Amino acid sequence: MHSVQRYLFNLNSHEAYTQLRISRAELREEGEPITGLDLVDNLRRYSERGDDYIEELQSMIRFNNLTELDVE
Repeated sequence: MHSVQRYLFNLNSHEAYTQLRISRAELREEGEPITGLDLVDNLRRYSERGDDYIEELQSMIRFNNLTELDVE
């Protein structure tokens, strides 16, 4: 549980993820759904694997039906 809290804190505070927060705020302002698939591209700097990391996250989201958890 602590690791998830730290991960969320990191995403919501570290400068590397500023664009993630901007994208999320824009979706909110426009009344659009906030989805993992829309935001995941902003995590490119989280891993040295770059595009491979993004593709793996997208695959996991789809495989595990995590889109059901998206905020609409």
